[in-house]
Amino acid sequence: MKQKLLLGLLLAAMVSMPCTSRATTLLTENFDYAAGGLYGQGKTIDPTGLGWIKYGTNSEDPIQVVDRALTYTGYQNTAAGKAVELKGTNLGEDLQIAFATSEEAFVSGTIYAAMLVKVTNATNANTYFTGFTGKTSKGWVDGVNATEYGRAFVMAGSDDTKFKFGVSKNNAAPSETTEELNVGETYLMVIKYEFVDGATNDVVTLWVNPTTDATAEPAATISADVSQGDASTKNGLQGIELRQGTTASKAMAAMTIDAIRVATAWADLFETSGGDDPKPVATLSIEKTSATSEYHVQNEVFVDTFVVKGANLSDDAITTTCVHENITIIKGATLDKDKVMSETGDTVIIRNTAATSGENQITITVAQGDTKKEIKYAWTVTAPTPTYPTIASWKEALQTSTHEEGLMFTGTAIVTFSKAGIVYIEDETGAMRLDRNLYLGDVNIPLVMGDRVMDVIAVYDYGTYYATYFEIEGSGYTTIPTVVTLAELNANKANYLYRLLKIEGVTFESGEFASTQTDCAQGDETIKVNAAVLAGEAKPVKANITGIWNTSFGSYYLQLRTDKDIEKIAGPPTAIENTTTEDEMEIYTPSGIRVSALQPGVNIVRQGKTTYKVVR
Repeated sequence: MKQKLLLGLLLAAMVSMPCTSRATTLLTENFDYAAGGLYGQGKTIDPTGLGWIKYGTNSEDPIQVVDRALTYTGYQNTAAGKAVELKGTNLGEDLQIAFATSEEAFVSGTIYAAMLVKVTNATNANTYFTGFTGKTSKGWVDGVNATEYGRAFVMAGSDDTKFKFGVSKNNAAPSETTEELNVGETYLMVIKYEFVDGATNDVVTLWVNPTTDATAEPAATISADVSQGDASTKNGLQGIELRQGTTASKAMAAMTIDAIRVATAWADLFETSGGDDPKPVATLSIEKTSATSEYHVQNEVFVDTFVVKGANLSDDAITTTCVHENITIIKGATLDKDKVMSETGDTVIIRNTAATSGENQITITVAQGDTKKEIKYAWTVTAPTPTYPTIASWKEALQTSTHEEGLMFTGTAIVTFSKAGIVYIEDETGAMRLDRNLYLGDVNIPLVMGDRVMDVIAVYDYGTYYATYFEIEGSGYTTIPTVVTLAELNANKANYLYRLLKIEGVTFESGEFASTQTDCAQGDETIKVNAAVLAGEAKPVKANITGIWNTSFGSYYLQLRTDKDIEKIAGPPTAIENTTTEDEMEIYTPSGIRVSALQPGVNIVRQGKTTYKVVR
């Protein structure tokens, strides 16, 4: 029965599986697909034809195919496709692919799975990332959980630059390697599941960087606890899984995986089995390292930087080529071999004039003879940004724009207030509040009160103006506040929004300023004032106040910026406070301010115990 089972598998593998070199190679997966989600890619031996299907139903943080193929001498000497990236996430998408049909799932014998693993972040460790999956009662079905056996783990190292591999037979605690491994280095990992007659005695072992030229397996690096439960001989093993995370509260290490091979014989995992070591293979890689956006305004000139690295290169010329009317290679058309083979690589810099509108894409190729590596380079060119000379016209246009459309203010404006990433600017026609740009990162806008700005680009999104670009023309400028009465302000609240205002002769109730808003009055009119900068200080009876006219959730208030935004007004002396002698004279304005000489208009004069009203 066992011979019949294996014969069926081997025949199916020879007919259905690409790139197989021996009948006992069950799966060769080089991820030679378009970059993007792995889900749904590939084909398998299973009659359903389904390739990588979901283990479970989670679709968050999908596993990605990336153009960063891994190599390892004697296993994958040259990149044969791409690789996949497992993010350092929790409860991300898990995928599996079948190497046997549901009718012929493995219930005896030995199965090996080899792959290249490059851990890129081991901060979150002690979780498993791959293993064999069993047949389910529903067959090979997308979104169904199967039992996992022969699990491989990334275990925490002594610090974030180190890690260990671990292995378990099922969901029990893993055994782990004694030697620490390096984050960022590519390792060849092999895991084996061996069915052994009897109960709880199947053998699961793991190798790290084993010899690749042996016809029989060498001694294993670590073995799982043999007393752990065995795979079901009823359901057997049918597929291999790539797993991200374990629970909502436990994330996993981030890593790149490539060149998965599943076989029933050790030698069939490798490109060479016995004989001399393979000749070193020349390799090249190119990666964009500059952080420029892919979106540019027509005729904008910008540069992008790429780093080229390689190994086992000859003395022949290494060249960089790309063809596009807007592209010029300004550095790196010919590369230095020693620099390319160094740890930091050599640099290619291109200049792009962004003249061709719409979506653009070219291929940049680095080559030395027959050794080549390509990278897709894309950018999108949009029409020039619409411009407006005043804040009033700019603000009006933004309110009718789409939230993706940036508009430019080309005049000059003064920063009247800046706090917690929010900036207020003003010109002769109006004022604006600009929030930190959430489209380019949650960072504060580096402007301070008194800066003069120009060429400000903003987008309008659901009532908020987000700054995406600006230039500073100078600093130390002063804005003269607009003087208004509370009656004028309350009658036209929206017209004064975000402007710097001064209101003279307002009164406060007795007490201290707090971090919450307080009331002030001018005759029968009142407004709210945010005087948090004066919290704990006594309120004056009467004062002139300056601040930004602001709004929050539909309520308007005056925002004081500093303690200098309040100018206390001394009250007039009372009759019982009159301390002048018969020979002394005091002169006051009607508002109670003492002056040294008579002022035009009405004056209050006290001499001794007599008070006079004097009109000059």
